[in-house]
Amino acid sequence: MKNQALFLALAAALVSGAAYALDLVPGTRLGTGIAAISGELSENGFEIIRYDKSADTIEVYAVKGDVRHEVYIDVVTGKITRVESTTRRGPSPLPGVSEEQVRTMLAGQGYEIVTFERERRKIEVYAKKDGRLWEIEVHPGTGEVLSVEAEG
Repeated sequence: MKNQALFLALAAALVSGAAYALDLVPGTRLGTGIAAISGELSENGFEIIRYDKSADTIEVYAVKGDVRHEVYIDVVTGKITRVESTTRRGPSPLPGVSEEQVRTMLAGQGYEIVTFERERRKIEVYAKKDGRLWEIEVHPGTGEVLSVEAEG
């Protein structure tokens, strides 16, 4: 009897975990802020390579396996409005710091990231601090801040 109860509990846990797999389809709620969206995608195995935030949309570029996804999210509802997915070609991204690590480091310095873009040789971030927009270049391997310049 105990074995049957244990089996049923394990089966329920597996089914509920499988049911929670994140589907990147219109209507799926990811969150209304960069931190929530990043957390949700990271927890589900996506690597964020870029995002842009405008007044009404957050545009996120994320990779999982060999598929690159462009995900458009409504800033008010936090729901996906559009997704474009393509199979990637070429080598996988280089190892190094994650988007979440860069965001956490810069938030600790008082920055709010508006745009994040990871390339092979640099991470380029536009962030707000003290009412100004800053361009910040970060080394993708070490996370070291290479340059900080005020815009405009």
